Amino acid sequence: MYQTIMDYIETHQENLIKNVKKLVSIDSTNPGVFEKEAAAELQTQLRSAGISFEIYEPFEKRVSVLAQMDASQSQGGLLFNGHLDVVPTGDLSQWESDPFKPEIRNGRLYGRGSTDMKGGVAAFAFAMKAVKECGAVLKKPVYLHAVADEECGGRAGTVHLMENHRIPSVDMAVTGESSTFKGEMALVRTCAGIAAIVIRSYGKSAHASKPYEGNNAVLNMARVMLAIQDSFKVPESSVDPLLPAPTFAVGTQIKGGLKVNIIPEYCEAMMDLRTNPGMTKEGIEAQLREIIQKLREAHPEVNVEAECTMWDNAALLAEDSFAVRKGKEAIRRAVGYEPECKMRSGATDARFLNDLVPCLVAYGPGDVLLGNIHGSNESVGVWDLVNWAKAYANLILSVCVDGDVNE
Repeated sequence: MYQTIMDYIETHQENLIKNVKKLVSIDSTNPGVFEKEAAAELQTQLRSAGISFEIYEPFEKRVSVLAQMDASQSQGGLLFNGHLDVVPTGDLSQWESDPFKPEIRNGRLYGRGSTDMKGGVAAFAFAMKAVKECGAVLKKPVYLHAVADEECGGRAGTVHLMENHRIPSVDMAVTGESSTFKGEMALVRTCAGIAAIVIRSYGKSAHASKPYEGNNAVLNMARVMLAIQDSFKVPESSVDPLLPAPTFAVGTQIKGGLKVNIIPEYCEAMMDLRTNPGMTKEGIEAQLREIIQKLREAHPEVNVEAECTMWDNAALLAEDSFAVRKGKEAIRRAVGYEPECKMRSGATDARFLNDLVPCLVAYGPGDVLLGNIHGSNESVGVWDLVNWAKAYANLILSVCVDGDVNE
């Protein structure tokens, strides 16, 4: 059965590439037009494959597609997780072709979302179709969640599904995010957590010609951000060699002031923090209070508070875990070599899913080194799409046809 399905994918690879192009050609920028039209195209692809699905739309235009292949058993199985939204295109003059008119050049398919991650979503669906067309009998179900909002925190997508108990109790899950390195297929089993910290500075307005009558909230914010940059501490090493060490970036966003001739009474800035296990929201906020209080000793006019408004845990799977072993096996059967677990920056929806089910952090055709993720001229390798569709099909066979979670 394995070889039959591999042959099917190779023979029908043009259909896979067409499906990727159709998804990439639809603008699903977040924030912007969002996912509804891209979700409609995926529905068309699933419908033509005979795969059942439902639409999940908790907010207007925020659409996820939940597909399922039933089996003789209702428990366990495999969950594919991917997202339909894409980041903005940026300066169009930096693109060699229209980001929503996909082109193939030198073996790579170019367009916004090709590598992050409509290529992975299309490969998931095509692998499910291949397994179905070739007549494999499933013992355990296969699920595909093509979700909204991954690019802006997941609250309208995977997180909303979790909060409403829509994540199935599977044996393992994968996110189809980029884990290819110059054409070499790999697995990513860890990612740092994410915290968002808002810093608020309060002052007093006055006419700009009389600055001594006011208290400049923007100037005080500048002092605070420099103090944080100089004094904030994070652990220097990670708890796992493949888990990115913690980092912080203060002042990633800032806004303040009403008019050029008014001393600003309020300023707000953001701080990005990438976390590891052992770090806590309470500990971070306490450290920031200490930094601010020390600054106030020299500048008592500073009236600033810092609050952690988002905290997402790190994701960490052991090298010898069931999900990692199955992921490696599926790649090995597809391409004939033993894949490595590798490190990459950035987070995926696995940081949420791992609270419920073991989920590979990144397992997909996007190329970390060549794909130019979030940049101009984003691309995915054509053969990478084919090989990952094979790996996904192998994973279905291993986990849902002849696999045993206790092996």
